[in-house]
Amino acid sequence: MKPTYGKVYVKRQDLTTMNENELALFRRQYVGFVFQSFNLASMLTAAENVELPLVFSGIRSGEREKRVRTLLTSLGLEERLDHKPSELSGGQQQRVSIARAIITEPEIILADEPTGNLDSHTSQEIMEVLYALNKKGQTFLVVTHDMEVAHYGNRIIHMMDGRITKIEEVSS
Repeated sequence: MKPTYGKVYVKRQDLTTMNENELALFRRQYVGFVFQSFNLASMLTAAENVELPLVFSGIRSGEREKRVRTLLTSLGLEERLDHKPSELSGGQQQRVSIARAIITEPEIILADEPTGNLDSHTSQEIMEVLYALNKKGQTFLVVTHDMEVAHYGNRIIHMMDGRITKIEEVSS
């Protein structure tokens, strides 16, 4: 969706001038997505869901499998690699979603209400995962209505009706 006015620059590139193919290539190379509803392919296993972006990036099979196993193991899912989304808890599905978003090592992760479908304990666990990734240098842009989630960030940008109303720096 293009903005109604103005320009959007990322990596010194004006995204508003790009066509759909250029935008798709840009997203594949630089952006990962974490969705509130997980958006996992129901017929694929956890490992296959995470592997999919690597397939599109042209990574060889052996390398893909190694990366996927390492990442899912680091997220505590080593026993769930061959499970389909319906066989996973909400927290496990969100970890798979996070793994899929970061497997190609994009420069930015966009997370839309990443804890919106989770209980409070699981939400905290997921935010701890995102926080740890951020401390290792991963950039996240998290959209949320939950101020507890927002306070995991370095900066909170409050918006109303599409306009910024307040910017607050969060101390770590």
